[in-house]
Amino acid sequence: MDLPYWLSDSLTPLPGLLLVYAGLGIPWALVVLPRSAWSSRASVAAIACVAGPLLLTLWMLPLGMAGALQLEPVLAGVVALLLAGLLLAWRKGRRPSPAALQSPPLSGTEKFLLLLIGLALLPRLLSIAYWPFTAYDALWVFGHEARLYTLTGGIPALIGYYPQFLPLQFTFTQLLAGGVDDHAARAVLFFTHAGCALAVYLAGARLFSRRVGIFAAALWALYPHTGEWARFGDLEIVLTMLFTLAATFFLQAWTDLNHRRRHALIAGLLLGCALWTKPTAGALVWGVLLLLLIELWRVRFNWRAFRPRLSVALLTGLASLPHGAVWYLRNVALGHNAIDFPDAFWLERAARSGAEFGWPLLGLLCLLLALGRVPYASRTQARQMIIGLTLLLAALLPTIFGQLNITALQPLFPPRRIQALEWAMLAAGALLLWRSLWPLLPAAGPQRNTIAKCAWALAMSLPWFVTWFWSYSYHYRLSFAIVPLLILPCALCLAHWLSRERVQRWSRPRRALSGVALCVIALPGITSTLLDPIAGSDWLQPGHFSDDTAKYTSGNIALMRMVNRLQIYAREHPEEPLVVAAPGVKRLPFFFPLDDIRVYESPTRLQELEDVRFYVDSIPENPLKWDENAPGSNQILGALSLARIGPGNTLRFAWQRDDGNFSYTLYELNLERRFETPDRAQYSPQSVDFGGFARYRGHEIRSNRLWPGRQNSFSIYWEVLNEAEQDYSIFLHLRDAQGNLITSSDGPVGLDENRRFYSTLVWEPGEFIRDERQLRVPEDREYYLGEDYALWIGIYDWRSGERLPVTIDGEPAGDSYRINEDLTMLAEDPD
Repeated sequence: MDLPYWLSDSLTPLPGLLLVYAGLGIPWALVVLPRSAWSSRASVAAIACVAGPLLLTLWMLPLGMAGALQLEPVLAGVVALLLAGLLLAWRKGRRPSPAALQSPPLSGTEKFLLLLIGLALLPRLLSIAYWPFTAYDALWVFGHEARLYTLTGGIPALIGYYPQFLPLQFTFTQLLAGGVDDHAARAVLFFTHAGCALAVYLAGARLFSRRVGIFAAALWALYPHTGEWARFGDLEIVLTMLFTLAATFFLQAWTDLNHRRRHALIAGLLLGCALWTKPTAGALVWGVLLLLLIELWRVRFNWRAFRPRLSVALLTGLASLPHGAVWYLRNVALGHNAIDFPDAFWLERAARSGAEFGWPLLGLLCLLLALGRVPYASRTQARQMIIGLTLLLAALLPTIFGQLNITALQPLFPPRRIQALEWAMLAAGALLLWRSLWPLLPAAGPQRNTIAKCAWALAMSLPWFVTWFWSYSYHYRLSFAIVPLLILPCALCLAHWLSRERVQRWSRPRRALSGVALCVIALPGITSTLLDPIAGSDWLQPGHFSDDTAKYTSGNIALMRMVNRLQIYAREHPEEPLVVAAPGVKRLPFFFPLDDIRVYESPTRLQELEDVRFYVDSIPENPLKWDENAPGSNQILGALSLARIGPGNTLRFAWQRDDGNFSYTLYELNLERRFETPDRAQYSPQSVDFGGFARYRGHEIRSNRLWPGRQNSFSIYWEVLNEAEQDYSIFLHLRDAQGNLITSSDGPVGLDENRRFYSTLVWEPGEFIRDERQLRVPEDREYYLGEDYALWIGIYDWRSGERLPVTIDGEPAGDSYRINEDLTMLAEDPD
């Protein structure tokens, strides 16, 4: 039985990935970890998920910059690094090892949670294998770059922005597959999802206990948002893995004297890898600085007491620099920005609502449940707790309900951000809760140490949380990196509340009922990856999507329709290079990696498009918007208004599609026609000039016959003599023999439904312009019948109403010109 193409393609690079993640990663994980940690299989596996691909991509970087990114040299480097790792691990393994602590056997609850974690990961592996790249960022950066590197064998100098930890892994798997293949590339994601679950487990296990680690990993794996975003193939899952591991080892060095330097160095290694993945990992640096400030205040500025933790931070920072800074230095050396920050457009979309406080609220709820049996110190503290909790809910619930988009609640809770009064209630509620809960917390001992670790972890996540809440909370995935740290209070409280001893005292029916409840709670997290935002669950039906093109289209309808048009043109014109100017349409090069697709340039003048065949006007991606208050600022957008008026134009409307999210309009360019004399006009035998600026060259009329209600089209051909001093308007008047105005068309050239027009401020000397206008004969009046109707044209300053003087063959002729065309008025439509 033949496997489906997507599964077969996904399995093709699996041996090579095992070579990297296990063969290369495990020996170097043993080298990096303290000898005492070798017995922790989870620690070795988690570090292997970082060390293997890190060494691979760091080796691929110089190969790519040298244009030698082929499979043979890549594998040769992998094998050499593997042998070096095996040698170093063997030498280290010869040293005496401390006796490993025996862990108690897994409890029934822990086994059940591990089963749920496995059940959550399996559907994600299915969706990862089935889908190609369809998400915006994956098409724009990671998937596109991997395709480009695979086809060209190098990393072009023009590539900047995001670092290369994930794109180079995608490239490696496609080299293994022998060519461009989304499913082969995405096989990497199998390992990053498993590595992320391991990282969250280690955060709980290394800082607290194995049971807390299992609860934390279960909360992460069953978090529905994680499942929803599992298949998209961008940086957030792998960044979460690296951020969590770096924070875990840093906090272990920060709070535990054993192997402090080694753990700080491992944290630096992991931080550098996170910076090699995405610049936002730098928020961990701000977290470390915040911890240093807190520690400095805690020790009352005692330098001797502060120095040990300062050394941890310095070691971490120094260890992160060699590989963490390499991409940014490369960008600066090639003239790119070291870091490109997001456009203000995205920052303005931040929700800043109470919904973003979901994990802290859940942690507080778990804490209250865990402390539920502890007697209150006083009635005052009980009242403070109730009032504080009420204030928190009053501050957060209105905007939470507003985010739910429930029609019945919209009048009461419209979507909005948290306001000043709600901020005040939030601060007051938090203060009252702190005052009421503080006496209930242990003052010393292991529990106090546990609370301190949890507080340090939350403090480390605070800079990221604040930045995300204020700037990036337009999408949940951008909070993923700190979710494991925010989960820890919940995991701690659940591990306490559902302790092994307490669960063992439950009756069998209660245990069974608890298991059913856990399954119900876990179900959304297990199945969320199976519900595609566009296709729902229909994609699970065999044959629902015939191929990857259909899958691309399901989430990118307008984009794929345009891609299809361009592919057809490229097939029909194989001898002609495909050159497309598509400002801001960053996903388009993914489908044309070797063609000249210009998405980062924002041309404003037609002369900048002289070698371009197609121009794409996009909404909302085009960074340049039409401004009717400054019509001379963008000649191209103004010229687009002329593209729909018929054949023979310099810009021809070719296609348009709007899918509700994105709108694309495709124009075919023939800019050489701009300065060619039109071949369709009825030319004027005289030289009719308007103010030395433009010359009337001729006209084109659909019909000479008119009648009441008739709408007729007229084209006027202008030759530009000189640059305009003003943004002029043009009038076309229909007059009778006595000069009475019948109807008119006044305004700029090409005014369209988007209020765009071809302003005279951008007319170029020597250019020929076709000015098409519509005249409708009014029906509410009487006309004499005959041939004595005429068209008059003129150019005027619309601000002052002053008309440009007209000269005919050099002689003054007033301020308007009568076109040499007699029109006949009929009583009615002759047909």
